[in-house]
Amino acid sequence: MTPEQLPTTAGVTTLPGHASDVISAMVQNVLASALLARPAQVYLISAWVSDVEVLDNTAGRFRALLPELPETGIRLSEALCELARGGSDVKVICWETDHNNTFRDRLVTRSSNLPIDIRMAEHQHNKMLIIEGLAAITGSMNFTWYGFNENGEDVVLEREAARVAERLAYARRAWKDAA
Repeated sequence: MTPEQLPTTAGVTTLPGHASDVISAMVQNVLASALLARPAQVYLISAWVSDVEVLDNTAGRFRALLPELPETGIRLSEALCELARGGSDVKVICWETDHNNTFRDRLVTRSSNLPIDIRMAEHQHNKMLIIEGLAAITGSMNFTWYGFNENGEDVVLEREAARVAERLAYARRAWKDAA
């Protein structure tokens, strides 16, 4: 099957307590594609966010993309920093809570001198990862361990260019509103 034959939208729904490897695989594949494509902009919007493992590098399968990182699970903050090192402008919007502050502090520590910015915004309840020109992951899932592994979630992967552009336009507005 060629990329043109792949569906432009795919979704998955999970039941509480029934973790889905499909969600993890979806996020991993989008982030790996982004590391190859080096998009101009990346937005992560999530009311709750944790430094969850997003790339399984335990067997060194991402060695060509991430030669500096060890053969372990790659965390969200590490993946975002690698995208920024590759030239992507990375923006994160989440609530200001003690839970999110841990992620924020790790991201800030890892990202000195990189084009990464984080804004804490009350009442921003959308959940999305937008990779400019590539894909958008949207739905009910916060980017947390419970979102990936435990909670019942509805997650949609959009690859159609117009839909990704719409999500990117929304993220840019949300970023301005979070200022």
